Amino acid sequence: MRRIEVPDAAPDDPLPLLLRDPRAVRPLPHPADCLWLRLLDLPAALTARTCPPGLRMALRVADPAGHVDGVWLLRTGADGSAAVTPDGGPADLALDAAALAALHLGGEQASRLVAAGLATELTPGAARRADTLFRTTAEPWCPDHF
Repeated sequence: MRRIEVPDAAPDDPLPLLLRDPRAVRPLPHPADCLWLRLLDLPAALTARTCPPGLRMALRVADPAGHVDGVWLLRTGADGSAAVTPDGGPADLALDAAALAALHLGGEQASRLVAAGLATELTPGAARRADTLFRTTAEPWCPDHF
């Protein structure tokens, strides 16, 4: 077989590892993940994740629709569980709802968002901590076209 085409493969699909020469794999010119997320209930979304233990981060989220607007305190327990509560104190990282959704899925890094001007580090090292907090083992991907 000379050519295999898999148009809806996930970005981290293990298929290339099964080929004799995984370096021969060429990504499609315009990959699309067909995935969009809008967080409506931040405590429910973040507590449903498993997080690294022993982290504390306050996020200032700007949301024109008001669903997740405000400062949110996220604390992770020794078992990887998370507790999220509204907080009136100072924030470590400021971002909008769209940037937070990208972080939530694990497909983006806070440090990249800060470098692009899409998030603001209010406490030194906050972006690096957020990178650790939101890291996932698999890249987000949705094969359904809608």
